[in-house]
Amino acid sequence: MSTKKKNAGSGQHPAAMQAKLQALSKGLRTVLQPTDTIDVAGTSTPAGKAADDVDAELAFYTNTNVAHAAYEKVKQARDAAAPATLAHFEALEVGLRAKLGVSNPDLTQFGLSPKKKRAKLTAEELVKAQAKASATRAEHSPKPPAGNAPPAGHAAT
Repeated sequence: MSTKKKNAGSGQHPAAMQAKLQALSKGLRTVLQPTDTIDVAGTSTPAGKAADDVDAELAFYTNTNVAHAAYEKVKQARDAAAPATLAHFEALEVGLRAKLGVSNPDLTQFGLSPKKKRAKLTAEELVKAQAKASATRAEHSPKPPAGNAPPAGHAAT
């Protein structure tokens, strides 16, 4: 399947139509004299006028190409500036949070989310948390052995 879009209603890809219009304009300007007439949809039209009309239609395609090239150039500049923009944004965010406070509701006016306050624990959750903290303290900070024994590795004097 083709990845390029077709021009709506014409059945022609824009590049193909542009090529046809360029060839038609060139032919009208080089093969015929400007005063030669051509029957265009029942109207007698001088070749010079027909070439001008084709050039006007061709301008839609060439202007689109120029605009697309300009768009791509600006998009590349934007993409190249993205890391610096992100760094500046993050620095401003840090500065605003430092100035206003991390939970200040005014941060929303800058498009930032304030830090939410911690939800209060239920009685059951509080008992579980205290038990877990006690177990962790016991595991990481064992009590010294009973008695006046010197620490291991030290000789008694």
